[in-house]
This record gives sequence, structure tokens and C-alpha cells, in this order.
Amino acid sequence: MSSPKKVYIVHGYKASAQDHWFPWLANQVRTAGHEAKIVALTDSEQPEFTVWQQDLQRDFQQLDENTIVVAHSLGCLSSLNFLSSHLMQTKIQAGIFVAGFVDTLPALPELSHFIQQAQLNESVLQTKIQTRLVFVSNNDPLVPPPLVIRLRHLLKAQIEEVVQA
Repeated sequence: MSSPKKVYIVHGYKASAQDHWFPWLANQVRTAGHEAKIVALTDSEQPEFTVWQQDLQRDFQQLDENTIVVAHSLGCLSSLNFLSSHLMQTKIQAGIFVAGFVDTLPALPELSHFIQQAQLNESVLQTKIQTRLVFVSNNDPLVPPPLVIRLRHLLKAQIEEVVQA
């Protein structure tokens, strides 16, 4: 049997560890015999870049070939920034990014300063995250598909579309 996985689940802007599909996913991971940790990012209503990086430093205790990072929204950019500087000496198994982006969002100008602080190392992210998957929604009012597709290209990731009526 393969080694147990450690799955980190990272929420985004105006969300918490108890929102959306995060608790459901953590339960699925645990039921499958793996470890799951939902990272609690400080004050998601008014996120601060440095504080979120400290939160990730606190909670990403194990980064190795059995690690999977699943992130949503602004949590994607935060996680990718963190991983850019912490994967120099190791690889992780996978990164799964839902409604992720690297550019400022026209619908959320209040996040522009946060977004502009990120420094992503494309080479590290492409070579040290063994499997990269991006999910895009066909009708996300906050994160338009072209911005998710740009993240996909930056990561050289697979992409899956979530079609919503």
C-alpha cells in the first residue's frame, strides 16, 4: 500500500475552514485513510499577505512527496507564493487549485494590494509540484475564466471546467 497522504486544504477570501466544500473534502480524505488539515487563515474578510504567509508557515508542517495542497480562490495565490520559496529542496505530490488566479480581479479591487505582493517562481512550481490541476467555473462572477486559464498556463497545469447552469 502507498504511504498515507497529507492533504492541506486552504480557503480563500471571506471564507473559513467551515465554509463551502472544505469540511466535506477533509472528511472524504480522512475516510480514505489519509490525513487532512484545513488551514485557518487569519481575518479572511480583510486578508493581509504577510499574516497569511505566517499562517501557512504554521500549518504546512510536512511538505514532501506525500503532500497534496488543495486551495480555493485567494488561498491559491497565497499557497503558490509560499510553495515558491519552500519547495527548493523537496517536491510535493500535487497541487489542486480551485478558482485560482494570479492577476488582480476587476470585481474585487480591494484585493489588488494583496495580489501584487505575491512572487511566484514558475520554474519551482512547475517542477516541484508533480501533479498540477486547476478548476475553472464557466460562470464565476468574481474570477473570470480567462484569469484561471492564465494560472493554468503559468503552472503548466491540467484544467477541469466546472459547468454550472
